Amino acid sequence: VMSATQSNKKEMAVAAFDKEEFKRISMRLVKKTKIPPGTTHLNRYMNILPNPRTRVRLQQLADDKTTTYINANYVHGWDGAHGTYVATQGPKNETMGDFWRMVWETNSNTIIMVTGIKEKGVVKCSRYWPKVLYNEEQQLGDMQLGYMNVAVLEGQKANGYVVTKIRLKKDKVKGERIVMHYWYNSWPDHGVPNNTTAVHHMLGTARKWCDDPTKPWVVHCSAGVGRTGTFITIDIGIRMLNHTGKADVNDIIRGLRRDRCAMVQHPEQAEFAHRALTEYVQWCLCMCVCVCVCVLVFVFVFVFVFLSLSLSLSLSLSLFVCTFLRA
Repeated sequence: VMSATQSNKKEMAVAAFDKEEFKRISMRLVKKTKIPPGTTHLNRYMNILPNPRTRVRLQQLADDKTTTYINANYVHGWDGAHGTYVATQGPKNETMGDFWRMVWETNSNTIIMVTGIKEKGVVKCSRYWPKVLYNEEQQLGDMQLGYMNVAVLEGQKANGYVVTKIRLKKDKVKGERIVMHYWYNSWPDHGVPNNTTAVHHMLGTARKWCDDPTKPWVVHCSAGVGRTGTFITIDIGIRMLNHTGKADVNDIIRGLRRDRCAMVQHPEQAEFAHRALTEYVQWCLCMCVCVCVCVLVFVFVFVFVFLSLSLSLSLSLSLFVCTFLRA
């Protein structure tokens, strides 16, 4: 699940987490006056608005300028590359079509969802993909959302998350696209998960599907900042460890908030990200030790077999010489 190929080439270290420093990092909240007029109803929470500098701008439909708006931001990657991720709110009923237009227009083929549809009786995200598999023969089971057609081709439950293969089409555009949907549906209503295993496994599975910087991951929870920021922090941290050998959770969060406000909202979320990265380093160290032990065992076996064969050959040759001399 976790690639240690590059990691084992260098020592890795995760900086100690400073809770007080985390609390001092600016939330960089955005004022209501910074979003386009007429788009208030398109936001799930009015205190979590997109940074105008990095806001995703959709293609305008007809003469309606509000159709360019979606509560989403491009987020840089571990190396500072623009648009490695798209962090967004959980779609509302009236923004589901916009959400799928964004997936199409940003050339994304990966969605990471980190929220329930409902939590403690409160709607956190609209169900923006079908509940049933698409029936090709009868052409039933798909969803038409504005110009976008969405159909589920496959679905599979894993430990702590669900993977769904989705077919995406756009009206009057030839061809179709496959989008993989990774839904981490085991995050508790309060706090953070008890362990990081399922998070690492899901992120690793998503990386195997798409590790192309030209195809940004679309990541969302409900507001698109707390759990969304936590997942992106973990992914960036792992990539930093693999490439540079170092990662600092507070530095990562500070950078994320320059792209989208309030990323990683609570200290326990930041601590969870730190724990995930620390355990990743420990896992890589264990893998390194295992590889070294395997190499030593291989060398020992090789030398033992070589010496055994050499001794056997030497004895055989000696017997042959003795027999020859006696003759």
